[in-house]
Amino acid sequence: GGGAVTRTVEPDQPGPPRRHIPGGTHKLLGGLMGSAAPAEQPKWQDPWGGERGRVREGEAEKDQVEIDAKLEVLYGAADDWLDVWRREFDDEQHTFQSLELFCQLKMLEILNSRSLNAAGDPNRFKASVVCDMLGRLCPLAGSMGGILARIREELMRAVYVDYKDGVSPFAMKPYFVAAQASAAESKDAARERDSLLNQLAERDEKIQVQKKIIRDLREESQTAKLDAAWTRTKQNNLEVQLLQRPTGKHGMSEEAEDEMLEMQEVVRKLAFDLKSAEKLYEGAQRKVRELEHEVELANIRASAAEKEWRDASYSIDSLKKEIAILHMEMGKTHKNMERQGAHDA
Repeated sequence: GGGAVTRTVEPDQPGPPRRHIPGGTHKLLGGLMGSAAPAEQPKWQDPWGGERGRVREGEAEKDQVEIDAKLEVLYGAADDWLDVWRREFDDEQHTFQSLELFCQLKMLEILNSRSLNAAGDPNRFKASVVCDMLGRLCPLAGSMGGILARIREELMRAVYVDYKDGVSPFAMKPYFVAAQASAAESKDAARERDSLLNQLAERDEKIQVQKKIIRDLREESQTAKLDAAWTRTKQNNLEVQLLQRPTGKHGMSEEAEDEMLEMQEVVRKLAFDLKSAEKLYEGAQRKVRELEHEVELANIRASAAEKEWRDASYSIDSLKKEIAILHMEMGKTHKNMERQGAHDA
């Protein structure tokens, strides 16, 4: 596959009966027009009835695989691959004696391509080729050309977001491409929102734990303060009692001194415990303030993610409504054309 191709032209067509097909599509698709069609009659026939031509027999399976491989590479290339294909497509058209034959063969190449069919439908590339072909065939439809052109225009309005009369379908974005992008953005926003909500839940749990620690520390602090105050009161009372107690020749008795020292030690220990509890309490409060700040920031991020998710969902809903409205307009246009046709008849 990939060499020169001999094509048969019907006797009523002008020009020589056989013609060599060079061209840019060979360069891009490695023999897209090569000796590749199956020997049996193609599945797709041109819209005017009758077979406009046959490619020569032989090596059909091999060439189809080669075409699909090249299309697969081209389909996954850079964003400008459609423009490249279109330029080669336009150049190749002039090598045919019959526009119908050219359109039939290009439709065979695109609609029977395994790689494009494997990419799934709807397919931007196939939609562009089909709309382009329909536009090329409208001038050949005779008295039906105007109706076909109007049908093509309404179809393209329903298919393309940024439809403008006279602009090539290769240069416009279909609704299903925009909807896929909006759906992907919506899913990303929803995932981010769910992640932030999970983070908020985790932080809330941490805050509850810290608040419980604070309550416990406050209780311990109050208990320590009460114990210290009670002990100090007891010590003061004891000191008063000791001062009022008559002393011997050598001052306070050993028993009283021991009791005084013991009480002082208890007071010092309680004071130390009180300071430790207050430090733990302050540290817990600081940790809670930090967590509350993190929660506030997470809430802001969650709100932003929620807004993005709603905006993306709204965009998808808007696209669906626009498509539904366009379908309704197409139905009305079709009925109007039927009435106009009946009136003309």
